[in-house]
Amino acid sequence: KNVTLSDDAPAVVPVTPSVLRKARERVRLAPDQAEDIASKLLAQDREQPVSAGEIRSWEDGASQPTIVQAEVLAKTYLIPFVDLFQPELPPQNVADFRLGPEGRAVPMSYDTLEKLSRFAKLYMVAKRVHSGLGLPEEAIVSSVKLSDIAATEDVEMIASDVRASLGITDALQISWGSDEDALSVWRERVEGVGIFVFALPMAVAECRGVSIWEPQGPPAILLNSSDGTTAQLFTLMHEYAHLMVSQRRGAINLCDPSRAARNEEERLANRFAAAALLPRSLILPRVPQPVPGDTYSNWPNRDKRRLRKALNVSNAAIAIRLKELAVVSDAGLQTFWRKPSKFVPRGVSRPVWQRYRRYLGSHTTRLAKQAVDSEAISAVDLSRILDVKVRDVEAMLV
Repeated sequence: KNVTLSDDAPAVVPVTPSVLRKARERVRLAPDQAEDIASKLLAQDREQPVSAGEIRSWEDGASQPTIVQAEVLAKTYLIPFVDLFQPELPPQNVADFRLGPEGRAVPMSYDTLEKLSRFAKLYMVAKRVHSGLGLPEEAIVSSVKLSDIAATEDVEMIASDVRASLGITDALQISWGSDEDALSVWRERVEGVGIFVFALPMAVAECRGVSIWEPQGPPAILLNSSDGTTAQLFTLMHEYAHLMVSQRRGAINLCDPSRAARNEEERLANRFAAAALLPRSLILPRVPQPVPGDTYSNWPNRDKRRLRKALNVSNAAIAIRLKELAVVSDAGLQTFWRKPSKFVPRGVSRPVWQRYRRYLGSHTTRLAKQAVDSEAISAVDLSRILDVKVRDVEAMLV
């Protein structure tokens, strides 16, 4: 309907000019930058490139794109194709808790926004697979109200209950030989209660973790695989706290766990993560006696290193915990940030199927294979959602 045909030109579609402009501005692209990205996508399908002049013309309503060009613009602007035809660009449902290394949120680059769009696709795949296998929708995540949490003891009790529900004991924790072992087991246990956990490389200064729980289906957490291993572990439990509080709020929570967090929910998430990773029974017996100082950051490096290695957690988590338990009066860490460095995406040289297997993780990949093998969902369906070739989906599931 409303597609214009002629003998000399391909069909054009009546996109909304103002939506085109707002969608481009939302992802912070100038017309020439949008030209570069869209033209590369068109080249993959052996289609003619677009120009910045054409993009401006479409935004001014002076002309209209073809259906192929419109589809590529939607991919470039990281929005559903149908949004191009709406009277207004639909708003994003985002709860931004980020503060950044300077105490203010760092604007997200196009690369990070593209990773968040990819996270949405991974989440969609996981929910489709989950539903196809007939698995229960409910995840076993306790509901917590901020108004019910007033003191340290409240956080202690919640963290203790969560450790028990995940089957994390003190004996198990001290048996881990490395930070990688710790992250692997915690991730496996979180996935075991019905939460999808994905990992994508992003600029650490822009976003360290994401979580979402839509009305239908289980929740999901995204870890930044460019971050340190113990930092990812802290983020995992920090996002777990957001899921406890949100209980199907539907918003995408964007985080960069920071001690300087001013938001009440963000501060709770930090306190909970530290308490879950470091119960009193593990950390207090390992505190050097006499206590090396009242400010944790001033402790001798050997003491801080010994604690971190024994418990496979970050210094930031230890600092929060010791202050919470009144072992020190000041953590001495203004932020949890490493010095921001130029972001170099990891794994870009890997085959597509290998990258997506890493993004999804072993748990979701295994479920996807079960769903395809049982014909609950097809490899073609997965390829359409992920926007990758069918052969890459098939290789990913081998």
